[in-house]
Amino acid sequence: MVNKHLLRYYIASNNDTTEQLAELLSISRSSLSAKINNKRDFTIREAAKIADRYKFNHAQFVEVFCGGDCLENRRSS
Repeated sequence: MVNKHLLRYYIASNNDTTEQLAELLSISRSSLSAKINNKRDFTIREAAKIADRYKFNHAQFVEVFCGGDCLENRRSS
């Protein structure tokens, strides 16, 4: 699950817009909105492009794209 508030923070703090990010990902703005709002999933390639654009380290990537859920699910398995 995407941490939409944190992703929106990174978009804004990098003086970016959702239009620019959608263009980078080669998707429509409405598709990006659905992905940010957890109605659709980001592809691995899209997540990697976002991480590269905003220079995420591993912890930031996990925090944005897993919302902590990835680590919790792995621990409970």
